[in-house]
Amino acid sequence: MRRWSRKSYLFMYFLVMWFAAISFQAQAANQVSVFSKPVVLRGSLGSDQVEMQLRPKLDEPDSVEGSYIVFNGKRNHGNKIVVAGEVSGTKVTMEESEDGVDVCGQWDGVLHGSNFRGVWQSDDGQTKLDFNLEISKMKMPKTKHKVRPSSKLH
Repeated sequence: MRRWSRKSYLFMYFLVMWFAAISFQAQAANQVSVFSKPVVLRGSLGSDQVEMQLRPKLDEPDSVEGSYIVFNGKRNHGNKIVVAGEVSGTKVTMEESEDGVDVCGQWDGVLHGSNFRGVWQSDDGQTKLDFNLEISKMKMPKTKHKVRPSSKLH
């Protein structure tokens, strides 16, 4: 029986590492593509139910922006809370603002397929809540009237 040489072991090691790197890059590319178009996420933030809408930032690759609402108006009286952040592989980090100016919280999470989970914390770090959101298909709002293009547009 033939024994493997040290070169053979090294070759096999580098081959396995190469395949692992390719697999990781493919997984990361797939996760980034989740945010290549607008998405809706629904789930929990602590004990509250939320719905978040995210879309890619047009001027910054690997960045997202959007908003979310807390159902039953428990936070911000049911008004939208804006979010913006970066996507790096499967990791997503976003800051949020209730007034569109001042940061009031941060989302740090990881994508696993269609699931986005992690920890939200207030800007002062005093409050930390787990979140668990599922990506669902975005439904476009229905209009009551048919929209017709105007011939007067220039």
